[in-house]
Amino acid sequence: MEKNEIIEGILYMLQGATSKFDGQGYKYSQILDFLKANGVIVENLREILKEIEDKGLIEERYFGKEHDDRIDYAIEQKGIDLIKNKRKEVRNKWKLQY
Repeated sequence: MEKNEIIEGILYMLQGATSKFDGQGYKYSQILDFLKANGVIVENLREILKEIEDKGLIEERYFGKEHDDRIDYAIEQKGIDLIKNKRKEVRNKWKLQY
């Protein structure tokens, strides 16, 4: 699978099942599980997440010691804008239930 397709899948997951983003973030392990459930094995997921964060499509969020050093990823408006016109196409490629 091409990297652009993987990025679309990640953005689709982060946006959620509806077209309205609810602010929920997903941990690295949840993104990895989502990809595996869709038959995609990615050895450089951290690099891909960093790349799409650098493009302003997602945000890595750190919640600090009071939340057990939780880090998650959430979609940004730029990512929502990128994926919104492709939702039907992407929805047919990726399943959100995993």
